[in-house]
Amino acid sequence: MLTIPMLFLLAISPILATCKTTQKPTVIPGGWVNNNPNDVQILNIAKQSLTLLGKSPNGLKIVNSRSQVVSGIKYDIKLTYAQGGNSVHELVVVSQPWNKQKPLDVISFN
Repeated sequence: MLTIPMLFLLAISPILATCKTTQKPTVIPGGWVNNNPNDVQILNIAKQSLTLLGKSPNGLKIVNSRSQVVSGIKYDIKLTYAQGGNSVHELVVVSQPWNKQKPLDVISFN
């Protein structure tokens, strides 16, 4: 015989099944993740990359940044800097801190 609590649970289960949750969306492994443009690590990576490209990082401002786990971390950084005028440039770089010969590899800069 069903008890009153069991009958109650059976009665409200369809209602509970239709309730929306407030969970944050899950991150897809290997997918892109948005970064805080004020993150010091992102700023340092952009500065180092501009220096590797022979450009001055003076006036550097990060507009947008995202990262993706690959064999290391791939960064897609949108930035402005004094030498580049008012244009927004896109920097794609892969960071592999364990690689002593090339810990930072600039893939593209537009």
